[in-house]
Amino acid sequence: RALRIGLPLGLEGALFSLIYIFLTRVVTGFGTPAVAALGVGHKLEVLNYFVCAGMGAATTTLVGQNLGAGERRRAVRCAWRALFLTCLPVGAVTVLLVSFPEAAVTVFSRDAEVVAAGATYVLLVGMTQLFMAAEVVMLGAFAGAHWTAVPAGLVVALTALRVPLAMLLVGAGWGVEAVWLVIAATTVAKGAVLAGLFALRYGRG
Repeated sequence: RALRIGLPLGLEGALFSLIYIFLTRVVTGFGTPAVAALGVGHKLEVLNYFVCAGMGAATTTLVGQNLGAGERRRAVRCAWRALFLTCLPVGAVTVLLVSFPEAAVTVFSRDAEVVAAGATYVLLVGMTQLFMAAEVVMLGAFAGAHWTAVPAGLVVALTALRVPLAMLLVGAGWGVEAVWLVIAATTVAKGAVLAGLFALRYGRG
């Protein structure tokens, strides 16, 4: 039972890293500054990601405890309230990053090409951070409800879609911004799909 619940989430994390190896390979075609910009973008995303991960773990606990106590409605309400509370700090950091993208990138690099590419990453991907919050917190809620295979599978599929989409746009003559756009679009898709799936399966509490 532990494997059935935990293995899909473990595989999702491992495959996420594998997918990013291939995505980074696409970015290398634009030179070292683009790869550096991708790295800087990840570092800035971590500011929000760890907040989401912590709240996702709390959501797993709250949903699991309430379902175990037979309080289904309260369990569902906990999940949505946890997402709302997560969006508060994530939204604040997002506003800060999107308002000053160049300044955020220069914390890690002052190279003009890196700053230019990194600022575009921060603008495009930064505006999707609330959807990242929905993805991570809802995954935690599904874990608390002991239903992880389908949500994790959807996340892996949408994340994997980044590689062929990025290759397609780059092959069509787009710049490195195409990769940033694909990352942003799939982040929105993952958050919206998981939130919608949770609402359909468990309701609003």
